[in-house]
Amino acid sequence: SILGTTFNTGTFSCDLDGPWTFDISGIGKSQGTATATGAAAPATTFGSWNTTPTIDLDVSTYTTNDATLQGLKNIAFTINNNMKTRNEYGTSAPVAIRRPKFGVADIVLRMTRGFIDDDLWTQIADGGTNSFRVVSTYGSITLTHDFDDCRATSTEQSTPFDDETSETISMVVKSWDLTVALDTVTYVVWD
Repeated sequence: SILGTTFNTGTFSCDLDGPWTFDISGIGKSQGTATATGAAAPATTFGSWNTTPTIDLDVSTYTTNDATLQGLKNIAFTINNNMKTRNEYGTSAPVAIRRPKFGVADIVLRMTRGFIDDDLWTQIADGGTNSFRVVSTYGSITLTHDFDDCRATSTEQSTPFDDETSETISMVVKSWDLTVALDTVTYVVWD
């Protein structure tokens, strides 16, 4: 078990016909000797089969579904707190405390295209501002992510030896809100 962990970066990703997955990294203060226990995986997970991404074109705040982004191979977002570790020396050698030092945080939204309309894809990649909504629903549980004022910063194309060419757009996100339907609370994750 790792004690005193401070969250640094995390990437949440959903492939076509796959579940939402995530990896998180952070800075830990010390290692404990107790056995760590993990949470059991749920029987049914959120995934591309119950997630709908939509776009509100040319606006800085999402209000209207202008288009459903059908044919995406992957949608992912990364939260990066850009932390560094500062060592503080105390009574126990060699280092008593490892403290996180916060940098300038950022959120990156990435989309990898499959069979998506070329005109719509070009409009996402042109560097203008667009807003996106990603809704995942399972039974009475609904998670609504609003990514507002997103601007493309880069595109990347790759061609594996045994597959078709893959094109990914990375966008910087100005604000991100998460609404959980069960408690009707909107969490302002980043603004």
